[in-house]
Amino acid sequence: MDLWHHEFWGNADDTEVVPTRCPYAHDFHSLHFYIRTRIQSWTFEVQCSMFIPMSIATKTGDSGTTALLYGKRVPKTHIRVITYGQVDELGSALGLCRAHTQDDSAKAIIREVQGELVYLMSEIATDDADQARFHEKYAEEAISATAVDRLTQQIEDKEAIGGGFKGWTYAGETIAQAFFDQARTTCRRTERALVALKESGADVRPELLQYLNRLADLLWLLGREHE
Repeated sequence: MDLWHHEFWGNADDTEVVPTRCPYAHDFHSLHFYIRTRIQSWTFEVQCSMFIPMSIATKTGDSGTTALLYGKRVPKTHIRVITYGQVDELGSALGLCRAHTQDDSAKAIIREVQGELVYLMSEIATDDADQARFHEKYAEEAISATAVDRLTQQIEDKEAIGGGFKGWTYAGETIAQAFFDQARTTCRRTERALVALKESGADVRPELLQYLNRLADLLWLLGREHE
């Protein structure tokens, strides 16, 4: 599947299906549609008045290219595609954590992070030339210093009750702990991919790197809570 097909992310009519936590109405040529599509593991919905069936197989990626946000096509081996694919993997790994933990607080933390990763992935999937356009539209949803500060505070809160670093541990004490440690290492791999994107010359905001760095630390602490 062409994961960022221009029919969704920016066509001649500048029509988009945008990442959102809540369904909403969208008008296209004065006709309401209900569209449901997936960006790899992420599901977004547009709630409207009639259903138009569509295939998940767009076939536009059969040649090995895909479209970034707003329509620019690149090879599927492009560093942006690799990087936002890593974010997608991270979101899936967090889903395993959320499915296996019995801690409602941990579930809430992970669900909030999963929602924020949608916008982090979307920002990475936007070419530098379109970043201003992205931030104009998603200024409130984009990863911010506030989100980084929230993760930092969650780390400090857990360390304050005895959850600090006490030496190396081994994954597998419980199923949930193993999944949290897997998510942590996936987060670190995602962070390295984002650094590589930055080193390639792409414009990467510091908040994105800070967010992933904090998230990996928080996942380590959550893993210890599930031993």
